[in-house]
Amino acid sequence: MSHLFLSTLLLLLLLISMGSGRTQAAPTSVRINAGATTSYTDNNGNAWLADQFVNGGTAYTNSSTLSGSSPAPQVYHSERYGQSKSSFAYNIPVSNGSYTVNLDFAESYVTGPGQRIFGVSINGTQVLTNFDIFAAAGGMNIPVAKTFSVAVTNGTLNINFLPGSIENPKVNGIEVVPGTLPLPVA
Repeated sequence: MSHLFLSTLLLLLLLISMGSGRTQAAPTSVRINAGATTSYTDNNGNAWLADQFVNGGTAYTNSSTLSGSSPAPQVYHSERYGQSKSSFAYNIPVSNGSYTVNLDFAESYVTGPGQRIFGVSINGTQVLTNFDIFAAAGGMNIPVAKTFSVAVTNGTLNINFLPGSIENPKVNGIEVVPGTLPLPVA
């Protein structure tokens, strides 16, 4: 009797451990060239997707010369912006897990600080408030990235670009990389 009980218990444990047979895909990097119609590979060999997973906003391409350096200079020649001070959102399908999100910006339209102010939320948490690309970068056509650690628990990373007090929200590139930033040294 005990042999039958142990065999049944082992079989039950095996079935439970197998679950439904589905496995969670390992997190992978996603890079989006906002506003772009084609994909490309940057100087570091990273693949950037054409603009996708977006709701709202308007795509725009510019021919401005980038000041400073970037391993992905092509990203700054296109953007998505919220026309007429409207919001737009990226809903990026990713595996559940921890990610580092880089939002890439370069100001190619306004000519001074305080002329474009907007906010950004990621998964419902405000991460940028009263953000000014020109002020953060120190001028026009200078790349600046804002980096955040986020957790995804529902299979979708939600990034919302929210209008502020003046001009339209915008973004040039979005990088979603598995893992989180190291903790700062105290």
